[in-house]
Amino acid sequence: MCKLNSFVLMVNMYASVLFLTVLSLDRYISLVHLTGSQRLRTVRRAWGVCGGVWGIAVAISFPSLIFRDTVQLHGRVVCFNNFYNQDTHTGVVRHVAMVTVRTLVGFLLPFSAITVSSVLLAIRVRRSDSVRLSSFSRTISGLILAFFLCWAPFHIFSVMELTIHSTRWLHVVLQTGFPLATSLAFFNSCVNPLLYVLLGKKVRRLLKRSCLEITKSSLREISQSLSGTESLSGLVSCAPEEPAIVLTTM
Repeated sequence: MCKLNSFVLMVNMYASVLFLTVLSLDRYISLVHLTGSQRLRTVRRAWGVCGGVWGIAVAISFPSLIFRDTVQLHGRVVCFNNFYNQDTHTGVVRHVAMVTVRTLVGFLLPFSAITVSSVLLAIRVRRSDSVRLSSFSRTISGLILAFFLCWAPFHIFSVMELTIHSTRWLHVVLQTGFPLATSLAFFNSCVNPLLYVLLGKKVRRLLKRSCLEITKSSLREISQSLSGTESLSGLVSCAPEEPAIVLTTM
């Protein structure tokens, strides 16, 4: 149960973060690149992306089935990562590699993708002077801040855990803080749906107003151009004709 429980938790963690990243990128593509997104965003490709996300999550979480182990400690069964099946150096390398992959795939790359796509989306919407962006900007900032605040402590403690191979002075801090950081990380899955519901409604409303203003402006320019052409034609048609010159022989 120790291996299975840890494996399921890790798959859930990676899948949650990766799906959040895919949703952010999909939101940017569907709202900014309206024409191209209709061709790219098909049901078949959506299934492929979902399958790819689950495949990556399972593959990266697979070490939990290998290294998780149990030990009796103070009358309790404790589940932990046992990297020392061979020599100490190999155990340290395995631990460093796992933390590195977890931090990159589970935090740094998704956080960068979410931040960049959200900022680009905000810049695109901001170009319309008629759109009020205060609530939209707050929602975007809240989305990025929630992801950072929920997941950063977990990965900071993961990096701090590497010190146990050389010293024990952070053992008490890790023992107390890691469970809290883990709970906070998974709490992000509860916060994100609320933020995305708010963001989806506001983005659609803002971009709808923006598109309406652009359409009105274009129609106004066309109307002015047509009225100017008609006025010019009217002036030409209403101009007095030049008197005909009649040649007579005297």
